[in-house]
Amino acid sequence: MKILVHDFVGHPFQFQLSRELSRRGHQVMHAYFADFHGPKGKLNDREETTLVIEPLHVSGSFKKYSYIQRLKTHRDYVQVLKEKIAVFQPEVVISGNMPTEAQYFLASYCKSNHIRFVHWIQDFYALALQTFLARKVGAPIARLCATPFHLLERRIFKMCDAVVYISDDFHKHAQNENYTTRTSVVIENWASLEELPARPKDNQWSRSEGLADKFVFLYSGTMGLKHNPGNLADLARKFKNNPGVRVVLVSEGIGRSVLEEIKRNEQLDNLLLFDFQSYSKLPDVMGAADVLLASVEADSSVFCVPSKILSYLCAGRPMLISLPAQNLAARVVKRADAGYICNPGDDAAFLAYAESLYSDKAACARMGFNARQYAEATFDIKHISGVFESVLRDEKCEAPMVASPVTMRAPS
Repeated sequence: MKILVHDFVGHPFQFQLSRELSRRGHQVMHAYFADFHGPKGKLNDREETTLVIEPLHVSGSFKKYSYIQRLKTHRDYVQVLKEKIAVFQPEVVISGNMPTEAQYFLASYCKSNHIRFVHWIQDFYALALQTFLARKVGAPIARLCATPFHLLERRIFKMCDAVVYISDDFHKHAQNENYTTRTSVVIENWASLEELPARPKDNQWSRSEGLADKFVFLYSGTMGLKHNPGNLADLARKFKNNPGVRVVLVSEGIGRSVLEEIKRNEQLDNLLLFDFQSYSKLPDVMGAADVLLASVEADSSVFCVPSKILSYLCAGRPMLISLPAQNLAARVVKRADAGYICNPGDDAAFLAYAESLYSDKAACARMGFNARQYAEATFDIKHISGVFESVLRDEKCEAPMVASPVTMRAPS
């Protein structure tokens, strides 16, 4: 088949899917928004012969937190993407991480041009927007403001040929909103084992940053409005007088800015802030950690499944995460016995777990081992790509339910 895989933000595991589909004999174009600031996957591979990687650009800078500017950028971006599709002429397009109104225009274009369209749902933007606005203006007004996006999401479901959910929770939400589509599938996200080998703590990156001989709590990845930088600040305060401990953030954007101000005002010299590192350095960055951190605000957990946790599993390190227990990522960590989970807002539990991990090297080693074992047993790209291939071909198939993140749902 000729397949266009589109991931708006350029996450690593979507690149891996495109590579594997290419290895299976398909002609694949992988398109992503190169101007979206954040960690990107492996972009080049000399072995590829049937895969074309297209970084897409628009004129002007992308301002993520400027609503009007974002809408304009999304409109321009869809136009660039449609031009690539017109040249490539794929039989099927699978698109994920796309802003709702942009995804709607893309789905409409594919339907008008008789191209099969697969809606890969990484989050529900309307729900996220409604949740965020509810904090500011109250639930009734928030629901009203989010209504146009709920309507667009419903329309996308009606136009697309199949839906891929990353969590069964997302399927339940779609049912509650009366979103209907011909075929829906649940395929949990994963991370690339081959690109994220477990590294020793004493590695090139940790030595260069003076972390090889420190106990390191590390957060790597996006930290936006739905994450909680306060957890890292609390950790830094707790271990401020312990010269053997460092709290590390590898990120950029609004959460990083909050921590920069806290670090400056409170003179938290043990709080170290780094820009995003290249993807090739990521195994060493995570290897520098003794404990890996993640958090999501309680009211964001329904629509947010932090993909960083899947990369953390590959690193073979224990995790300390602040997530509601029902969140898929929290369930994965519990399933793997790979770390401690506390509810958002329970600062005392978070710090108590941190102290326990710092004091108990045996527990850290056990949970870190469990994390890597779970990843090796679960993130089988050949199996995962086979299920995607069936979806893209519009075939009915059943996937194993044991030791696999992939479950198939009958047409609905």
